Order: sequence, then structure tokens, then C-alpha cells
Amino acid sequence: MGLFEVITGVLIIICLFPVLLSIIGLIWLIIVASIFKIRNILTSIKQFDVTTTIPNYEPAIMGYLVNKQKIGEREIYSTLFDLIGKKVVKITLKKGEVSSNNSEYEFTYTGENKGLNEYEKYIIYWLFEDDVNPITQEDIKNKIHNEENSLKNFNYFQKKLQIVAKRKDFFNKKISKTKATSYHVIHITTFIMD
Repeated sequence: MGLFEVITGVLIIICLFPVLLSIIGLIWLIIVASIFKIRNILTSIKQFDVTTTIPNYEPAIMGYLVNKQKIGEREIYSTLFDLIGKKVVKITLKKGEVSSNNSEYEFTYTGENKGLNEYEKYIIYWLFEDDVNPITQEDIKNKIHNEENSLKNFNYFQKKLQIVAKRKDFFNKKISKTKATSYHVIHITTFIMD
């Protein structure tokens, strides 16, 4: 091995050393950027308080929230059955068997209305206005569909339900300026780093 070969080898090593350092630096930069990205994603998740629990709302309010703030006949029935569960309304089998589609039931208002929402109180007023006699399924259908004031009653029920549902603040659109700014910065940096 001659002097020329040794000098050539040293020059090759000297020329390759910056390239090798650049490669190591690039790998280190990728690792640091990935760690930063993961931390930012975790921070943004914590920042917006992501929950996986279902709120404990009444069925009519859940129907209102899930159905894009629309109220229909099923919210009336779900409220009635919720009142049965709360023992405000008593249900008795009048005719037929429990599992039969042809069975008839009677609904009786028990007189208890403590702790009820305004729309629940209104359903009781609407359906059991003469709270002396029990009502049947047919009576309920007539009050909802055929009664002279059914549309007026439904609209009043709807307004009462909307007021209670809006108080729940399910659709919270209040994001502080700091959170909104950091949210956008995190997403912009995530987009740039991708």
C-alpha cells in the first residue's frame, strides 16, 4: 500500500464523514419530530376533554339531541314511558296478555310530580287533564292526533322540551380563544410534519 492509496483513503473518509453526520442528524431530527407530533396530539386530546360516557338525560332530551334538535311523536311516548319508570304514571293491563300485540293498557296519573321537568309536567297536564279517570292507548292517540288542540299542545310541549334541552348545554360552542388558537397551531404543525 503506497502513500497515494493512504492519502486517497483518508480523503474518502474526510469526505464521507459530513455525509455520515448528515444522515445521523436527519435520523435524529425525524425521531424528535415524531415525539413532538405525538405529544401535540395527546395534548390536543386532553385539551378538548374527550369523553366516552353517555350523559344521563331523559329519553325525550336524548331524542331531541340525537335527532338534530327535532321533536316528534316518539318524544311524547318516551316521556310517558319515562314517567312510568319514575312511578309518576301507573300502567295496568286492561285486556289481553302482556306479550300480545292486541293487549290494552290503562294509564293512571299517581299525583306525584316532584322533581319533574316542565315538559314532563306538561305531558301530564295534556294527557291527564281530568286526572280522575285512567286513560287508554286509544285516548292517548286521540289526544295526540285527533284532539282539537293537539297541534297547540304539541307545540307547547316542544317549546318546553327545547328549553330544558338547551339548558343541558350539550352543544357547547364556547371555546376559549387560547384553546382555539392552540388547536389550530397543533393541526397546522401536524399537517406540515405529515
